[in-house]
Amino acid sequence: MNAMTPPCDRASTVLAGLAPVAQFIDDPHVQLVTRRFDSEWQYTDLTSRIGGGYNPFAGEVYVAHDSLVVRWLGGEQADLRALNENDAFVHELAMCVHDYLHAWAGQQLAELAPELGFGVAPLSADTLEAQVFGLLVTEAVATVGADYWWLSSIDLAAMLDIGSRFQTLTVSYVESDLPEFQRCSPDFEVLDPSFFRRIAEFYCHGRFAGFDLSDVRRSPRLLRWLRHEIEYGQVQRRYSRQWMQHLAGIVAYSPGQLGAPVACEEPWQQALLDELGQRLWAKIRGGESLWSKGSIDPERAWRAPTRGPIDFRFTNLASFGDPDGEVERRGIAVASLKHWADQRIRLHAFPYDDREFRRVVPSLRDSVEGDQGQLLRWALSSRPRIEPEPESRVELFFPR
Repeated sequence: MNAMTPPCDRASTVLAGLAPVAQFIDDPHVQLVTRRFDSEWQYTDLTSRIGGGYNPFAGEVYVAHDSLVVRWLGGEQADLRALNENDAFVHELAMCVHDYLHAWAGQQLAELAPELGFGVAPLSADTLEAQVFGLLVTEAVATVGADYWWLSSIDLAAMLDIGSRFQTLTVSYVESDLPEFQRCSPDFEVLDPSFFRRIAEFYCHGRFAGFDLSDVRRSPRLLRWLRHEIEYGQVQRRYSRQWMQHLAGIVAYSPGQLGAPVACEEPWQQALLDELGQRLWAKIRGGESLWSKGSIDPERAWRAPTRGPIDFRFTNLASFGDPDGEVERRGIAVASLKHWADQRIRLHAFPYDDREFRRVVPSLRDSVEGDQGQLLRWALSSRPRIEPEPESRVELFFPR
């Protein structure tokens, strides 16, 4: 991925030696790309803590140029305890691994199912559903790989010994829950290659065989896990369809259709899930790098239209030479106002020496839904700006 090398204290050596982290650092086909925004806004929770986004079509994972991960990779901070205040670093690195697996999965789709044309095929109302399936598969790869087969099965806090409370990223399941879940479903297994297909299909249709309503009523741990996964799957179906129609420049779904089940029963889909599950198992549990054979052609990769309201759930504000002028020209998609506000704030240097301004930032963020961001732009007009990004890619995936 890059030539940066983490510092060599004991905790950093342990962390960098974990297979998913090492693969994130070393994969030649997935790039860690720095964005020109001030990371302190998100570390202090004055903007959302959703990072810089990712793009599985471009094979890119995005972080702030001054992010904790960049500081660690650059060897600027040898004391991992000092770097990990409030678990911000460990969380950010785990999210990078999650997003790296998204990008790796996109390249695997291009290799295993070339007829799908993931990332490059022409988009229309008739072709979107197949690509939505592809996006959901990348989400299953990222979640199963980073959470179920890595973080849920290790005690990262004990391994690092830096006082961390971090356990898992996007799920509540830990391997010690397994006996409780097997009370309801004796054949339930997480640490098995077949589990990937089970989760991928669940994200597509929302049904998890083996558990029923009486089970969740009798087990709070099962209820917490299954409720989250049902909601997470529906959210991912909605986001995937929204992103695809955004890239296509069309409205292909009504609001009620966004969370509907996605077909996954075709023979090619089943074969793809089985093979991808085996590869992911070998990569995460077996420690095999399994680099993809190549990246998706960036010249052919999907790009959003340059007309109409801008959806900042999927668009990098800093990529525009004149961010405010572009917004004035095209407008902001209403559903993405808060995402625009977060990006707009982070274009400015964090006001370490201005406590009063920090106190009003939450109110300024809340105001954007009423005035389309006019008050926020005015308040930021006298604040120092971060140097703009040169030749930055517009497309990213941002919402979480």
